[in-house]
Amino acid sequence: MRSGAVAIAAWAAALASLWLAAASVHASPFDAATWAHWDSGHYLSIAQHGYDVHRCRPGETPRPATWCGTAAWFPLYPWAIAVVHLLGLSYLDAGVAVSWFFAAVLLLLLRRTPLLALAYAAFAPGYVYNFAVFPMSLFLACTIAYLESVRARRWRAAAVAGFLAALAYPIGVMVLPIVGLIHVGRTTRRVVPTALAAVPPLLAFGVVLLVQRIQTGRWTAFFDVQGHYAHGVHNPFVVTWDSVMHVGGGWGSAPYWQTLFVTVVLLLLVVLVGRRDPLLLTYAIVAWAAPLTQANVSVWRSQDALLPVAPLVGRLRRALAAAIVVLAIVIGFAVARLFFEGGLV
Repeated sequence: MRSGAVAIAAWAAALASLWLAAASVHASPFDAATWAHWDSGHYLSIAQHGYDVHRCRPGETPRPATWCGTAAWFPLYPWAIAVVHLLGLSYLDAGVAVSWFFAAVLLLLLRRTPLLALAYAAFAPGYVYNFAVFPMSLFLACTIAYLESVRARRWRAAAVAGFLAALAYPIGVMVLPIVGLIHVGRTTRRVVPTALAAVPPLLAFGVVLLVQRIQTGRWTAFFDVQGHYAHGVHNPFVVTWDSVMHVGGGWGSAPYWQTLFVTVVLLLLVVLVGRRDPLLLTYAIVAWAAPLTQANVSVWRSQDALLPVAPLVGRLRRALAAAIVVLAIVIGFAVARLFFEGGLV
């Protein structure tokens, strides 16, 4: 069994690369505000004040909307921030602390994987969001725990981890019930394990609606605020193609290079090694496709949800896996620069 020290070293290497990315755009990596942009403010607001929904004021949103506020964001991460704040940290510092902590936890959960797989997880596409004031590392740690519990057939642990993952980030609500139904239902053909793998993430969404009802007085608060983003339903292949068509030179095209990179890596995993691990293959396909069915989402952030497929990268030929890790580091650094400049949501 690999020592946890290797996982911590991978965490430190990823964090050091982000410090360099921040410094390269003249942002201090030691200033907590450097790690908080755009949606970070919503999570910090929820941590401090709870949920808010109100009629949109003139100039508050660039899109036609009726309702504005913080109800479009999930609560587990703000709750974690509020708990750490009780230790004496500011809300902003607490947000950074929670993200950095769970960025380490998710790598510790993967410490038994091949070294190249662990390296890929540390620098997976969108990894800057694992350290920024966003819920991605918390969501990913819970998701990895869910997948490992499903693999080991620890159904109660899977239920808890799936519930927490979905309470942290909407992708959990979209993806984990499908993974539970497809994989667990196909492999066990038993109702109770399938229910424990598929139902808790849906219950978590019910908890989100209940909390928002208590704090805002509206059962529909989440849908009210989400409404003006006009997500709709879209073809993930078309969305991917449109993004890849923007690939070009310069730092600004880094998110499109990331989409191309993620697409190629996913295809390689499906064709070369995916059949050896049906659980991760199922997760990979659903986690890739589900966010792309919606418009006006931060694709470069949702691609971070594919990090749990890192063990599949470790099953590729060593030279190919090493090349993938190097490209992940290069592209991830470029995306991080854009984030620290405030150019990525």
